[in-house]
Amino acid sequence: MRWMCGVVAALLAAGCFREVIRTFEIRVPQMRTPQAVQMVEQALRGFDTNILIRVETDPSNRVVRVTYNSERAARRNFERAIVLLGFDANDLPGDPARRAQLPEELR
Repeated sequence: MRWMCGVVAALLAAGCFREVIRTFEIRVPQMRTPQAVQMVEQALRGFDTNILIRVETDPSNRVVRVTYNSERAARRNFERAIVLLGFDANDLPGDPARRAQLPEELR
C-alpha cells in the first residue's frame, strides 16, 4: 500500500509542470517604417521556438506584442534584443552606438 502512495505522488508531481505563457507589449517609438518593423521582427524571431510563441507588430501604434514562455525567458530579454538594434524599448533607451549606425529615418 505504501509503494502505491509513492507512485501516485510521483505521477501527480510529474503532472504539475506547465508552461506559463504570457503576452506583453513593447513600445518602440522608432518603428515608423516597414524597414524598422522588419528589423524588430527579425531580432525577436531569433529566439528559440520553445521561448517565443508569437510576435505581432502594430506599426501605426509603434507597438510589438510578444507572447512567450515566461518559465524560459524574461520580458527584458525581448526588450534588450530591440535595444541592441538601436531602438528604444519601453523604458530602455536604444544602444547609442547602434543608433548612430542606423539610417536617419530609423533614428
